[in-house]
Amino acid sequence: MIYELAKHLIFTVIISLSCIAVNAVTWKGMIFYSLANSLESFFIAVMGPEAGCKICMPLFRCPMCMSGVWSFVFWVLFSFAFNPVLMVLTVCGLNVILVSFIQNIMDDGK
Repeated sequence: MIYELAKHLIFTVIISLSCIAVNAVTWKGMIFYSLANSLESFFIAVMGPEAGCKICMPLFRCPMCMSGVWSFVFWVLFSFAFNPVLMVLTVCGLNVILVSFIQNIMDDGK
C-alpha cells in the first residue's frame, strides 16, 4: 500500500514537472517557440481558429489541460503502471499549484 502511494506520488511529480517543462520551452524566446507557433498555425489552418487553439491547449499551451494527455502518454510508456484517472486528477492539482507559483513569469503565447 505504501509502495503504491509512493510510486503514484513520484509519477505525479514527474508528469507534472514534464508538463510544466513542455509548456515552458514553448514560451516566447525559448527553444521550441517557433515550432509551437508553427503547429498552432497548422492546426488553425486545418481545423479553424477555435478547434485549432483547443487542440494546442492539451499538447503544450496549458499545464492544467496537459494533465490528461501527458498522463496518458506516461501511462502507456510505463506499461500501465498506475491508475490513469487518479493520475490525471493529481497531476492537474499539482499543476494548478505550480502554475500559481510561476504565473508571473509565464508567457501566454502573445
